[in-house]
This record gives sequence, C-alpha cells and structure tokens, in this order.
Amino acid sequence: MMVFDSIERHEDRVNSRYEKTLQETIFHLEQKNKELMQKITQLESRLNHDYLTKLKSREAALNAIDSSLKNNEIHTIAVVFMDMDNLKLINDYGGHILGDEALKLFGSTLKLLEKPAHCISRLGGDEFIAILPNYTESQVHEWCLALDELLKQTNPLSFNAQKIKVTVSTGYYLYDKHSDNPTKTSQDMIELADSSMYVSKREKFTIRKRTPTTQTI
Repeated sequence: MMVFDSIERHEDRVNSRYEKTLQETIFHLEQKNKELMQKITQLESRLNHDYLTKLKSREAALNAIDSSLKNNEIHTIAVVFMDMDNLKLINDYGGHILGDEALKLFGSTLKLLEKPAHCISRLGGDEFIAILPNYTESQVHEWCLALDELLKQTNPLSFNAQKIKVTVSTGYYLYDKHSDNPTKTSQDMIELADSSMYVSKREKFTIRKRTPTTQTI
C-alpha cells in the first residue's frame, strides 16, 4: 500500500511540474504572439502612412479609390491632386530640414480638413491627394477654398528671421458612377486630377509673372 502511495505522490509531483511547465509555455507563447501582432500592426501602419506628414500613403489612396468603386452607397468620387509650390526653392534655401518642416506644416493643415470618410495621402515628394466620396462639384470647390484659407492661417514658417510661405496648387477630377466611363481605374483618376492641377498651377504662375510682387520664397 505504501508503495502505491509513493507512486501516486510521485505522479502528482510530475503532473504538477508538467502543468506548471505547460502554463509557463502557454504564457510565453501568448506574450510572443502579442509582440508579433504589435509588430504586424506597426508594419501595416508604416505601409499605410507617410512617416513625415503622418498622412496616409499612396497605397492607402489607391485602396480607398478601389473600395469606393466597389461600394454601392458611394455614387461619386472626388480625387483632389495637390502640389506644393516651390518646394525645391525652399530646400535650396534652407536645406531639407526646412523642406521637411514645410511638408509637415502642409500635412498638419490637411489633417484639419480630414473627415472619417476621407482619405488624404502623400503620394511622394511634394505631391498629395485627397479622396472625397459622394462629393458634388460645388463641395469639391469649397473643400479646395477651405484648404487655401487654412493655409493662410497656418502660414508662414519662420527660418533665420525670414518668413517662408507655403502655398499649393490644386486640381481635381470628379468621377460619377452613373455617367462616367465604368472602366476608369484609380490610376486613371489620379492622372486626370494631376492634369487638372498642372493647368491650375500654370495659370497661377502666369498671373504671378504678369503682376509685380515683392520677392518671396
């Protein structure tokens, strides 16, 4: 009888150690899984966001257009293309540190206009884009005017006792699912908005050349 009791006690100790080891292993794996999920979230955030301006990435903008095209509750898609004016001159004047500050100022200004349904992204360099679902022509125009007004409020940047004004040229393309070409892709829309922006920029700088102004950056 004593032999059996001894065996049972030994088995209990073995089982207890096994359960403890198993619990520790499960806890360790859960911690590793938590760390892995955090890293995946960070990588996804880096993929979908621009590190400098904290806006969405180019990939996020393309996905937003594609999702809007598939969403039956969205009837129009406004694609606003924005190009910062004279970023090269700003970089030449104050280096990339000043250029980065100008980009961040513009990014923070765009964030003030962002709503949950919007996707505002930095495409790269001095190019930005806003995807505005279910907007009308007049609403897109009002959004661009609001951006200009906000930039006036957030300007200028101060650098070496100089005032650096950040301005932007905008153009847009409004896609209507009911009347537009159904084969248009997200890249097509971006290119059309880009073309509209260049027309706007050319007209703006033509007017500037004709109008005497004090020299600014």
